[in-house]
Amino acid sequence: MSQLFLLPNQIHTKMLRFVEQFLLKQGLDYTIIDNHNDAIKRIKEYFKLEERSVPKIKASRIKNYTLNPEKRMITYNKNEIYLRKKEFELIYFMFLNRGAIIDRNTILEKVWGLQSNPFTNTVDVHMSHLRKKLIKNNIDIIKTIHGVGYKLQV
Repeated sequence: MSQLFLLPNQIHTKMLRFVEQFLLKQGLDYTIIDNHNDAIKRIKEYFKLEERSVPKIKASRIKNYTLNPEKRMITYNKNEIYLRKKEFELIYFMFLNRGAIIDRNTILEKVWGLQSNPFTNTVDVHMSHLRKKLIKNNIDIIKTIHGVGYKLQV
């Protein structure tokens, strides 16, 4: 089911009626909110961040790599690499699926909690930042599979 948030004071009354009729014909759920603060509150509730967060994990060790979620850090042969939140979530997801080729849409959905959007380069940008940090520390474990996605090789 979809929800559409409309603020009537921003939409002409005739247009609002037209939109309501269209939504009813499409069988879509919708909510009309006339207070800006209430709309913001409902939008925040709808997109709960907790649903997209990485599950609670203890420090994990795979071969010479240790993932520490409390410090958002990956350690490799005593080299400590501190990561931003999404970089850590991304590397954690890649470690969970190591050896598998993971397409961008799956990464976008599982790490960001977003439905696939062919016009976003969020995954590529974050992957690029993550790889730069890793390569700077002589870790080259993320491979690009052109036209498909990424693969973690450890």
